Amino acid sequence: MLTEFSQGNECVAAGYGCVPERVCPRQHIKRKSGCSTVCCDLANVKTCAARGGECSPAQTNCKEAPELAATCGPRQKCCIYV
Repeated sequence: MLTEFSQGNECVAAGYGCVPERVCPRQHIKRKSGCSTVCCDLANVKTCAARGGECSPAQTNCKEAPELAATCGPRQKCCIYV
């Protein structure tokens, strides 16, 4: 656990986050060490997946991020599962 924290430290300490490459646009990928995925400037990425959400059908009962719903497509909403 401690190793995992120290490895992610450079990316996280710089104010970025580790996310799967598919959710971070190429222009927002940062060259910082410590992620088993990619280091991403999440402050500039305005998608449901990049913010830790999941696109779900509109009738799904969940905590919503309405400002990100448009990134999910028609009849979908951005659900945040904590």
